[in-house]
Amino acid sequence: MTMKALLLAGVVAVGTAGRAQAAETKFGGLIFGEHKYTLSKRDNTGVNSTVAPEAGSYSQGRSQFSITRVYVNAEAKFTNRVKGKVVLEGNSTSPNTVFVKNAFGEYAFAEYAKFQAGMVGMPWISFEEGIWGRRFVQKVQADQEGILNSADLGIGLNGDIPKGFGSYAMTYTNGEGYKTDEKTQGDGRSKNFAARLSLIPLPMPLGGLEDLLAGFKVHGFVSVDNQLLSRPYNDGVGYSQAWRRDRYLLAASYQHKLFHLMYSYLWVTQGDGWLNRKANGWSLHGSAKLPYDFSVFARYDRFSKPNDWLSLAALPTTSPPANAAAGQNEVGAYRYDSSTYYRGVVGVDYKLTEGVRLSINDQWLQPVKPMTFGRANLAAGAAGLAANTNGATTTNVSNENILYTQFEMKF
Repeated sequence: MTMKALLLAGVVAVGTAGRAQAAETKFGGLIFGEHKYTLSKRDNTGVNSTVAPEAGSYSQGRSQFSITRVYVNAEAKFTNRVKGKVVLEGNSTSPNTVFVKNAFGEYAFAEYAKFQAGMVGMPWISFEEGIWGRRFVQKVQADQEGILNSADLGIGLNGDIPKGFGSYAMTYTNGEGYKTDEKTQGDGRSKNFAARLSLIPLPMPLGGLEDLLAGFKVHGFVSVDNQLLSRPYNDGVGYSQAWRRDRYLLAASYQHKLFHLMYSYLWVTQGDGWLNRKANGWSLHGSAKLPYDFSVFARYDRFSKPNDWLSLAALPTTSPPANAAAGQNEVGAYRYDSSTYYRGVVGVDYKLTEGVRLSINDQWLQPVKPMTFGRANLAAGAAGLAANTNGATTTNVSNENILYTQFEMKF
């Protein structure tokens, strides 16, 4: 039996058990589909420091049909406190990959305390998706840039804060995400702790303004992870050092029945064994409802991160670099620079019927890439840098602009 058949059989098994032992069993699904048409002359493939600004492959007029996501889920409610849930995810772009996205059991002590164990959802991504409301159009920034996982193996606790003051969620997990085994990163001794707190400052009635004031929320998120990473060196000396993999996020949102607006700012520490590199970004998105079930929406993101010089050169010849502990951006003769990405989307969607939406939108990506140093220059050391680049940087940009026609179907 194939893996796909086994996974589907698992969903059916959960549902069958639910009918035998539970008062409620629910099946559901979600499909995202799209057609994309490239409007820009170039895309962003192949952009690097050795080519002209419009260096991506010639792509104007290219088009593609895709099923970007399929979710199939089964939920069995055994009692008012105990339930189980399985979610399978697939797409047509990998191609035809099917995998387990969530598989957990839950015990609800109360609305303010629900304990989960298994492959659980992480605290932030699905929460912001609920505000953005258009996962079928584009992932939220932390997911789009690969900063946070949406699910992982471990335990979690979440719930509502009493008297309508907000909600919280926290998890303690492997840290590698739902697609990666614990043993493939570090040595398996460390785990990830993540927590989100969302507050409604004024949930109580104030002179009939409660509907307006209750829509304003502030959010905080933290994810801390200290991994032990072993690095080999060309001199044969091994070196093990703990490295940080931390994420912090602050956000504010306003939700009304006619519109929404949200701003978030995140900053990241990503270690590689001797350097703890910094990255940061922000995202602003909003939407407004129009008559006849139409809505307009827009989003603009900025994200800046260091380039990984380790991917461009051989490992250092001695261990470890003297200035590594200082967390500097240069290690001996080796150097990395930062890249900044701008993403935008503007569009309109239409609610065809309950559970079905259509969207036409324009999405663009503008990466700003400083000069990176090639393998030969890095191997040559300080002399090579001085002779070839003298530490100078340049900016190469290839703007990508794509027109999307997309749909979402819930059942």
